Amino acid sequence: MEQILYKEDDSDIDVLLLTLVTAYENQIERPIRRQITREGHVYIQKALKENPHHFRQLYRMYPDVFADLCYLIRMKTDLRNTRHMYVEEMLATFLMTVGQSSKYCHTIDTFKRSKFTASTNFHKILRALNTLAPSLMAKPTHTVPPKISTSTRFYPYFKSLDVGRNLSSRRTETDFGKGKFRLHLGLDGNLQLLVLNSNSLSDSDVYFHYYESRTKEPNPGTRLVFNRSGYMYVLLSSKQQLNAYSQQGSSRVFYRLLPPCRSTFRRCFN
Repeated sequence: MEQILYKEDDSDIDVLLLTLVTAYENQIERPIRRQITREGHVYIQKALKENPHHFRQLYRMYPDVFADLCYLIRMKTDLRNTRHMYVEEMLATFLMTVGQSSKYCHTIDTFKRSKFTASTNFHKILRALNTLAPSLMAKPTHTVPPKISTSTRFYPYFKSLDVGRNLSSRRTETDFGKGKFRLHLGLDGNLQLLVLNSNSLSDSDVYFHYYESRTKEPNPGTRLVFNRSGYMYVLLSSKQQLNAYSQQGSSRVFYRLLPPCRSTFRRCFN
């Protein structure tokens, strides 16, 4: 009985071996799509030593900045060189894809890598930069840089308020939440200055009306504009400018934009 069982086991093993040999002989050999190469590393090292202006146009940063960024990635993230890949090549792949809006086909031809490798390197650098972002981003300041305040290029974004939009003061010096004052240019064209009647600010506080321009139909306001001197006016639909001060008598009442967070809009008399 035992001899019969041994013979059956041997037969099963023979059948299994025969099946494996047949499958191995019938398989189709598929060569590696791209051979492992160091051409990408050689290319980026050569590019770093050549024309820095051409490098800047291609990768959107100068070679010295590129080298510093690679150093930061190695020091402050867990991204390291692999056996056949350096951080410089990974970063160059990312910058070429983002800076030139190029598809992976151009990156593949440049660094002689597969599409999978290019995609993997892209996401590795993306995760590394996401880790570095909080420490590299410039902290907000209390003043507007002269390059922005004196340039008409940024005028529509920083020096006007369109219909239906709000402009609020900061809650504190570092908290940019809802502050004590708010300007609102309503859909009807009426400008309103809203104030919180409370010293302790919270999200549940309700604003009350302190001032309104009364610029409704038939000549509603279309935009609140801040000029370079710090004063503001309402631009009416008739292209007229309504200054936010009264011309009755010798006194004028106007509103001026001031930096303190708790008194962004202060009413002045002179």
